[in-house]
Amino acid sequence: MSDNGAELVQVQPDRFLHNWRKVASGDKYPRYELIAKDFLGELESFQRFVEGENLGGPFRINQCEIVYVNVIGDPASAPSDWVGHSDPGAIVAALRLPVNESLGPPEDVTLMIRHMIPGNVGRPAGRLTMEFEPTFVGDENRETYRLQLTARGEPIGEGIDGAMRFLELGHRVIVKGFTQITTPKMHKMWRRLQ
Repeated sequence: MSDNGAELVQVQPDRFLHNWRKVASGDKYPRYELIAKDFLGELESFQRFVEGENLGGPFRINQCEIVYVNVIGDPASAPSDWVGHSDPGAIVAALRLPVNESLGPPEDVTLMIRHMIPGNVGRPAGRLTMEFEPTFVGDENRETYRLQLTARGEPIGEGIDGAMRFLELGHRVIVKGFTQITTPKMHKMWRRLQ
C-alpha cells in the first residue's frame, strides 16, 4: 500500500491488481498513464519473482481488466439542481425517462449495458460493461449513483506487452464509453474536453 493509502497492489493466486482510490477530499486522479507505468513496473517485478522462485510453471497472462468507478451525486460531481436517485437522466443520457403521471418519477434506476470491443480478424478483443446503480455515501446517506465501466479481454499478443496493449485499448474504450453515456450537462460541469 502507498504511504497515503490511495494505491494498493494485490496478489492473489489468479490475479495481480493495482488499485487507486480517492482517500482524501483533495486527492486528484493520477491519470491512466501514471498508473499504467507503475503497474507495468510492478508486474515486471512480480514476473521476475515468480520465475526466479520457480512458482507454478511459466508466467502467463490469460485475461486483462481495467475498471473505472465513478461515484456521481456528491456536491463535487453533480449539477446543483440534481434531485437524487429519481433524476438519473441528469447523468446518463439514455435514462431521460418520461414521468408516469400516475406514479411520478422513479424511485431509482439500475442499468447494465455490454458492448463487444472489436478486435482483429472478426474476433472480439473483449467486452465493455457499463453498470449504473444507486448508492448512498457518508453518514447522512447522501443519494449518489455509481457508474462503473469495465473493459475485459485477452492480452493482445504475448506476455506483459500483450497485456499492456489490451489495457491501453480498454482505457480508450472506457473513456469513449463514459463520454457517450453521460450527458452534455455533466460534461460541462466536469469541464470535460473529450
